[in-house]
Amino acid sequence: MLRENDYAWVRSIRPGRKKSTPESRQTDYRIRKKALQALEGLAWLAKYLEESQAAQIFTVERLQPLALALLNRRDADIDRQLLIAEMFIAQGAALWNRPRVMDKMKLRLGGNIDLTLKHARDVLMASRLAKLQGIQR
Repeated sequence: MLRENDYAWVRSIRPGRKKSTPESRQTDYRIRKKALQALEGLAWLAKYLEESQAAQIFTVERLQPLALALLNRRDADIDRQLLIAEMFIAQGAALWNRPRVMDKMKLRLGGNIDLTLKHARDVLMASRLAKLQGIQR
């Protein structure tokens, strides 16, 4: 994956930095390429790996740092963050169509989930507004 000097390079980047040298553009490109390859590899594993193996890799504890890094950055483009959040919500909602999900969820949910549902609805609405604003620009 990334080399130690790649981590140092990314940590050294300052906001507004000009990509003026061929070396800096090349390093940025190489890091993006490695990240995209890693994401493609993880998606492939999530789809095709045996469930017993996937369950050891793709856990909430391991995926949460990525989700938090994507969605909690204060300097990130909020429209991009809303689209990512919408994607997570939509994919989670699609689980309801699977057989026996309702029975398991009734046992798990127990208490009041209205606040969580309200937050999900708010994110979806904000994402849709961001899309509309992007179209109008």
